[in-house]
This record gives sequence, structure tokens and C-alpha cells, in this order.
Amino acid sequence: MNQRFGFRLVWGENSIGIAIDEIFLTTPSLITNYYYWPQTDAWEQIRLDLETKIWIPKDEQRKILNTITEILNSWKKNTNPKELYLNENLSYEIEFVGLF
Repeated sequence: MNQRFGFRLVWGENSIGIAIDEIFLTTPSLITNYYYWPQTDAWEQIRLDLETKIWIPKDEQRKILNTITEILNSWKKNTNPKELYLNENLSYEIEFVGLF
């Protein structure tokens, strides 16, 4: 069975929270904490968190981190968060758990 991952986002005007899910069948399970940018370096914190998940292949970890970069760039551009669903470069499920 292929591993599937997704993102949980808390999208705000002054910050964005990001957490990573592993999805088994249809059930998501958090595998990282929420990290909030720009209060912290969310990308680096998730990178360190993923390094402890030895069951996730390195190439998958890179794809996840690249997706985080895409999400952060969209947030910095004040893109409407719903537009992330239309971004063909993102190959992961995205769930908005908060918009403020």
C-alpha cells in the first residue's frame, strides 16, 4: 500500500500554521505538530520532525518540504487559500482547519 500524506493548515492574516498527516485508507493521523510561520521557522521545524520518521522515504520528505515551500509562498503573496486546491503542483490533500 502506498503511503499518503496531507496537510492541515490554519490560515491567518498574520501567520500560517502547518501540520502533516499520514493518511491510512481514509483516516488522517497527525505525524507532526502544528508549526506557525513567521513566528517560528515552520519549514525547518517540520524538516527536523520528518527526519525522525524513518518510515518516510527521503524523496517523499523532499516532496513534502517542497509543498510547504509552495504553501508558504502562496500565503506570503496573500493568495486566497482556496486557490491552493487549484494548484496543480501540489500533490497532497489539504485540509483547512481554521481561517482567520
